[in-house]
Order: sequence, then C-alpha cells, then structure tokens
Amino acid sequence: MTTHASAEEATTTPPGNAPDQALFPESLDVTRLRGYLPPPPPVFAETPFSMLIGTTVQEAVDSGEMAMISGPVGVGKSTAVAQAARDLDKTVVYVLMPDAPSVKASLETIWESMTRTAAASRETQIRRDIENHLLRHQDVALVIDDAHYISTRGLRVLTNLWNSMAALRGQGVPMILVGNDLPTALKGVPEIGSRSVTRRNVGPLAGEALYAFLATIEPRTAETDRDVLVLLDRQHFRGELRKWVQFLNVVRRHQQQPDEAGALEQTEIRQALLRQGWIG
Repeated sequence: MTTHASAEEATTTPPGNAPDQALFPESLDVTRLRGYLPPPPPVFAETPFSMLIGTTVQEAVDSGEMAMISGPVGVGKSTAVAQAARDLDKTVVYVLMPDAPSVKASLETIWESMTRTAAASRETQIRRDIENHLLRHQDVALVIDDAHYISTRGLRVLTNLWNSMAALRGQGVPMILVGNDLPTALKGVPEIGSRSVTRRNVGPLAGEALYAFLATIEPRTAETDRDVLVLLDRQHFRGELRKWVQFLNVVRRHQQQPDEAGALEQTEIRQALLRQGWIG
C-alpha cells in the first residue's frame, strides 16, 4: 500500500514519498521539503529489531497511542520505521526534529512537515493550527525522529496535543517517537511513557542476526570466513548497520569483476577500509 507523506498533498504525493519537482521548485527553501519519509535503501534486510519496530509502528497506529523506539546512532531505527510506515494504510508525516530547544521551533517543524507551508508567527497559533489540521485529517500519524532534541516543555506540548485530539475526537493522534536514549531524554515527561502502547530498545546487531543481514545486502559475505567478519565488526563497525552498509557499498563500487561470486578478498577489504578512512 502507498503511504503518503503529507495530509495536505495526499492526492499528489508521488509513490515512495519522493519530492515532486513540480510541487517544489528549485528556488524553494530546502527547509520546506519536510515531511517525506527517508528514501528506502536499495535492499531492505529484515532483522529481529526491524520486525519489532514494524510491530510497534502498527500497534501505535491501530490504537491511536504513542510509541517509543530508542537506540544508538546507526543501528537502523529510522530505516526500519520508514519501511514500516510505507506499509501502512495511513497518511504518515515524517518529522525530523532539529537540534533546537525552543517549543516554537518544534511546532514549526511539525506544521511545515504536515502542510509544506510556513507556520504562524506565534507559538499559540501554531498549536491551534496543528490541532485544527489534525481534526480535518483524522488518518494522520506522526513519526517524530530525533525526538531526543525536543525540550521537556516541548514534550509536554506533544502530550497536550495528544490529549486534545483524544478529547475532541475520541482518539489521540498516533505518534512514533524515535531517538537516542529516549528513556533519559523523556524522563521529565512521564506522561509520554504512560501513553506509549509499546517501548522498544534497539541495539547493534551481533552473531547470526548480523550475518543474515550482511548476506542479504551483500551475498558475498555469506562466502566470507566468519572470523574475518567478526574481526571487521569488532575493530570497525561494532554492529552498526550504517557503517557496514557504507563499507560494503565501497567494496561493491570498486569490485573488479562484479559478475563473479565468491568471498570478499583481503585486498578488497583493506582498500575499502582505506577509502573510508577507517585505517591509515
């Protein structure tokens, strides 16, 4: 099923949430291109964590509740959430929070992600505009990425927004909060925890789950000595999927004979690490 990125443009958003040049001319400020889900990877490899994340997103949307997905940088949280969102029969608005502590900046980001229009000048008006928009578009779900950047007061505003929707229409707006160490970041707003239907902690992959992931995105790793993969992970990647993907992309780009199968060779591995700057 096609997932749309914006409630205002539900009939014009191109498949896969890719920006449309007709809608967004080159002269438009890039900060207005908010709300689109991150682009899908060339190959999406399911992992135990990504399956849990998919279930979490679905539960939040079905229940109209909040959900929390926490974990360190580079372990695939945003990629898995975006993949789950694309499979929903729902208008999903992706909100990438800026590193800005003000409540007004957070509300502006939500409004611009939903509507592709500039927000009002006053914080109270932006809040009312968001509430009215959600009342008119009741199939909207919010994915709020980098939620650890939101101030404690901003998080309380999100809670109040959920409460307002629940009071006015009988169900809150589904919110999936994604970020780094969310239990610590959200400690000052316990109400979010009580409204979260599910909380997931995502960590680096290891063992068989990591090998299965690698074999999906690059079949040659299935033929590679496990001890080599273990050493690479221990020295350079530590289960961070983003780093593994970057490394394997470099290997693939510089492969001499791409049609030949077989294990990764030591020279390829060293050259890729050199190109990435991971060894001197």
